[in-house]
Amino acid sequence: MDGVDFTHEIVVVDQSLFSEGFVPAVSELTLARPGQVVVATGSKLGVGDVVEVMRNGCDYVFEKPLDSEHIAGVLPEIKADCEKLREKSREFEVLRRLFADLTHREEDVLNHVLDGVSNKDTAEKLNVSVRTIEARRAKVYHKTKSSSVVELVRKVDRFARLSRIFEGPADRPSAHRKLNMMCPPTFLRTSNRPDLSST
Repeated sequence: MDGVDFTHEIVVVDQSLFSEGFVPAVSELTLARPGQVVVATGSKLGVGDVVEVMRNGCDYVFEKPLDSEHIAGVLPEIKADCEKLREKSREFEVLRRLFADLTHREEDVLNHVLDGVSNKDTAEKLNVSVRTIEARRAKVYHKTKSSSVVELVRKVDRFARLSRIFEGPADRPSAHRKLNMMCPPTFLRTSNRPDLSST
């Protein structure tokens, strides 16, 4: 997929660009760029091909010859999907900045909080005083702008969900090493890409 510009929110991939391997190429593109709306177009696409690219995250598939009335009817939906992506992208960047400021020791404390471990048990596990754990926990709350453990857990969960959209699956190497530790398990889905309406 060299030469494809990933700076846009919508990527349209036409079958005529590929002499062969259209379905694997679209599937690779959608899995590699989960933060974009992907539209595939082609002629003589089989039902199996359409199902495969949709399961791998392609958002829309149009059969050629293109029906301008149908496309015009779908454009508001595509535009709404792009707006949802923009909103989620802004939220993701805010959360990413909050969690990026945590030190390794604060991340350790955060992970123990997420596991429901008490300050006393965390102190024993990390071989530090309870007061040190309390101070690090306070820093985690301050840096993440959280006023309670409930708010902190909600932010971590939201960050993990948005990270799967904008950084891909948790099993792929992430720019945020701590994310892989904090991500809750993913649930089986028809598509490998998250549903924008549910996050």
